[in-house]
Amino acid sequence: MTSTEKTIQIRNLTKRYAGNAVVDRVSLDVADGEFVTLLGLSGSGKSTTLMTVAGFVDPDEGAIIISGRDVTALEPEKRNLGVVFQNYALFPHLNVFDNIAFPLKMRGVAKAKIETEVGRVLDLVSLQGYGQRRISQLSGGQQQRIALARALVFAPRVLLMDEPLGALDRQLREQLQTEIRRIHRQLGVTILYVTHDQEEALSMSDRIAIMAHGRIQQVGTPSEIYLSPSNRFVAGFFGESNFLDVSLERSDGSNVILRPKTAPGIALRAAHRQQSGGTPASVMVRPEAIAIDTASDATFDNNLAGTVEHIDFLGATTRIVVRTEAGPMTVRTGRLDAVTRIAPGSEVWLKWQATETMAYPADTQEAAPENPAAEPQSAG
Repeated sequence: MTSTEKTIQIRNLTKRYAGNAVVDRVSLDVADGEFVTLLGLSGSGKSTTLMTVAGFVDPDEGAIIISGRDVTALEPEKRNLGVVFQNYALFPHLNVFDNIAFPLKMRGVAKAKIETEVGRVLDLVSLQGYGQRRISQLSGGQQQRIALARALVFAPRVLLMDEPLGALDRQLREQLQTEIRRIHRQLGVTILYVTHDQEEALSMSDRIAIMAHGRIQQVGTPSEIYLSPSNRFVAGFFGESNFLDVSLERSDGSNVILRPKTAPGIALRAAHRQQSGGTPASVMVRPEAIAIDTASDATFDNNLAGTVEHIDFLGATTRIVVRTEAGPMTVRTGRLDAVTRIAPGSEVWLKWQATETMAYPADTQEAAPENPAAEPQSAG
């Protein structure tokens, strides 16, 4: 459980390279004990933001405040932050014990205390008895556990992690995600985490900050980001999405009537983001929100006819691509019984509720709107 105390405060942070702002007026708060992930594609500014917090990159503007102390001009080693990198950054000439002990030796900790603390974190990362092994004798996953142990051995209040699982295969990544979550819960350390992996961000984070073009697009819990993306970029980046270009015709009670531009005779309904009539926009519907069958159903707000183009069996789910007058639509369903009657070429109906339709006006189409984090974010 996190508190309302702000452990990390990033204020209007800007970093330019060759005149280009790779981080552009970013502001974000991270509460004490919170796990916040910076999520984005390569070049979005997420790693530069993290490295600025760590002190390895000097900002051109803005401030970094840790536990109420402005550390913007402070050297990295004086910030007392744990940092874990994708490439582990272990010393190959030292054994496991000495790698983990290094931060304590640099701090002048007594030998007996070092032995106790190294043993403690080896136990924490489930590598008891590995102290005398060489780094070359360890697997990639074990090396990352050692890097994590070294970052935690001096009990930092803040842990920064930059794509720490990016070099590992999927199964090992999932195992270490579970381990990192366990350690976070056990220690209550504040974590600022960087990844490009959406599932990783969803499964591990208390909150996620989506970044693009050096700016924060949206900050929220995993469910808020996924279910209520603030603009089209976030909607398209986070998870699989169906987009249709539409005109917003009019309000119909709690809903908005939408006319697909390729099929203006079709009326669709959305319950979100009502706009004035006729404003150009797009709508998004998640594939898993759509039911598919051979008949329409008036209990659904939206019914759209189409023809099945192809079906992909993906184990836990089935992915169905349907051609409609409004445009191609993808459906994901776990109800195999519902698709046994459906084959490529089948005439089908796609059905979903207005509450599952997100409509975005023209001014939210771009990936870089005015930074929504220009004012300090709430840590709650």
